[in-house]
Amino acid sequence: MMFIGCFALSFIASYLYNSTNGSLLTCILFHNAINTSAVYFFGNVKSEELRPLLIWILLLIVAAAIIFYKTKGSLSENEQLNITNTAAKPSVATSVSEY
Repeated sequence: MMFIGCFALSFIASYLYNSTNGSLLTCILFHNAINTSAVYFFGNVKSEELRPLLIWILLLIVAAAIIFYKTKGSLSENEQLNITNTAAKPSVATSVSEY
């Protein structure tokens, strides 16, 4: 279950990084907010109580799904993926050298 939560967190962090044109400060603040809230909400949770952790992971999955739906999977709000034909075009010689 933790793997799914980590995957959702990395998806959200990638979206934040790409949407802010590569701002690490935003990602650092997001990571700090996640760590602080985890300590605040789960600091006194006993090991047999999994309900708060499952709710937390479910919220992360919902947030990642909303971002995925909003960006159509490109992880960037600013630039959508444009797939074009990138095959190399043959070059045309402009001059002929004589021997």
